[in-house]
Amino acid sequence: MKKGLLLLLFMVLMSMAYAQQHNVTGKVTSADDNTPLPGVSIAIKGTTSGTITDIDGNYSLNVPDPIGTLIFIFVGMRTKEVPIDGQTTIDIALETDVMGVDEVVVVGYGVTKKSLVTGSIAKIDAENITQSRTTRVENALQGKTAGVLVQQSSGAPGAEQNIIIRGVGSDNAVRPIYVIDGMRTDGIDWLDPQDIQSIEILKDAASAAIYGTEGGNGVVLITTKLGKGGKTNFAYDASYGIQSVIPGFRVMDTEEYLAYYRTAYLNDNPRKTWEDAVENYPDSEVNTDWLSQIFVAAPVEKHKISVDGGSEKSAYYFSVSYTNQDGIIGGGDKSNYTRYATKLNIDSKATEWLNMGIRMSYSHTRTKGISQNSVFGSVTNNAVVLDPTTPAYYQDISEYSDRDVANMSKVWGEDWYTNPSLFDENGYFGISQNVLNEIQNPLHQLHNDNDQSINNKIFGGVYGEIQFFDGLSFRTTFDIDMAHNYNRGWNPRTYINSMNSPSVRSRAFQEINMYFTWQWESYFTFNKQFGDHTVGAVLGTSAREYWHEFLGGDGEDLIKENDNYAWINYGLYIDTLNNTS
Repeated sequence: MKKGLLLLLFMVLMSMAYAQQHNVTGKVTSADDNTPLPGVSIAIKGTTSGTITDIDGNYSLNVPDPIGTLIFIFVGMRTKEVPIDGQTTIDIALETDVMGVDEVVVVGYGVTKKSLVTGSIAKIDAENITQSRTTRVENALQGKTAGVLVQQSSGAPGAEQNIIIRGVGSDNAVRPIYVIDGMRTDGIDWLDPQDIQSIEILKDAASAAIYGTEGGNGVVLITTKLGKGGKTNFAYDASYGIQSVIPGFRVMDTEEYLAYYRTAYLNDNPRKTWEDAVENYPDSEVNTDWLSQIFVAAPVEKHKISVDGGSEKSAYYFSVSYTNQDGIIGGGDKSNYTRYATKLNIDSKATEWLNMGIRMSYSHTRTKGISQNSVFGSVTNNAVVLDPTTPAYYQDISEYSDRDVANMSKVWGEDWYTNPSLFDENGYFGISQNVLNEIQNPLHQLHNDNDQSINNKIFGGVYGEIQFFDGLSFRTTFDIDMAHNYNRGWNPRTYINSMNSPSVRSRAFQEINMYFTWQWESYFTFNKQFGDHTVGAVLGTSAREYWHEFLGGDGEDLIKENDNYAWINYGLYIDTLNNTS
């Protein structure tokens, strides 16, 4: 009997020793690039025991049951269960959980399988956006989706692009609703395209119904990039290019221009001879190509640094970018777009049932532009219409016509030629004697354009999500959209031609716009699959408030005509205006 007890005790001790001695080791890597994954959670199924991988992705774990199961869990990766089956070494490669980049689409409040969508929805992913190498998000959509037209509002650097989804709406408007990470905004020029994970375009009434009549012109849903967790990844991206005008639009040279007007002169005066026409339109040695005078090769460059990473319970994505684009008309001194942008996304799994996160962006943009739709026409229009017989510059004031000198002297006196609006470092601006009215020397027009705009924007918010049980969750978000816009410009006294009286007053203007919008949304989401059937429902509420304040003014008769004195308080006559909405 004693021998039997001793033998039983010996067998129990041996089994305990065997259990303690069964150690499983291994390495966890990414199936995408075979890099080690630190911080992977490894648990023994059905127990509270487990461990995590070290910085090199290695782990070691004592298991009480050599025929149990190990569970590998990591943020951004698909969870994997592996039977031990007495093994002592188990190496695992985890696959990226793409969260439906190819399988699901964003549809307002949540996501759904693309195969279940009955409305018209187009999707562009991060790879297509990055390949486009554009400075604006709208350009990344061009040619990528059927029924969506991206149209430039102007050729100025950073100019807004019109997105027209299936034609012009019944309200005679084309602007769609922009929704970034759940928050509506009026424009997306401040957003760096490379911070975007995907773009969904809701094109018809069925898909945009959740936004009501406001979605009549379509909805553009933008989801920004999230951190994948695990190993910290740094990335630097840079691009540089040159913009130039493609040759092909040709205007008449001097020989063709004179022949055209001499022929027109004879048609109007049948009794006149060709010699009379030549006398009326004499030969000229001047042959100015106005388009080549205004167009320049303009650089565009971009630099971006991004970092993402995290642990098993948190993930982050942070980026900083710089974009600079000069205009092909006037160059960077007169036409330029500069943007500094930052992006921060943080997701944290506080508990098994609570997720929290931050979505925040800040951008600073500066824009210098030229007149595009003024009473005197655009620079390109003047370059096309102005005659080639007018020189771009006079090297001496004696080249001005007597009529122009007399007109300027009446207003500015004998020292009219000291007016800084009439010349630059290349000489005095030429004035046409043939093409008058509102047409002017485009170089003269560029010289006197001095407008700039500065915009600062903070966009984003926080969220919390509670998972009650499998299929039912509650999410609440609070977001803000705050912008400060400042516009400033000035115009000197100037003279266009004999058909227009000289501008006798210089003018400066300043405008300040303050925008603030807050949005608070809370909703329950139920999504459960029962066999071959799926039941989904959303119930929630949304509150939103918008506020705008404007303050502007202008001053005339500036003390001095240069940038240092181009402020309304340096004007002898000041007028201000303010408004709140």
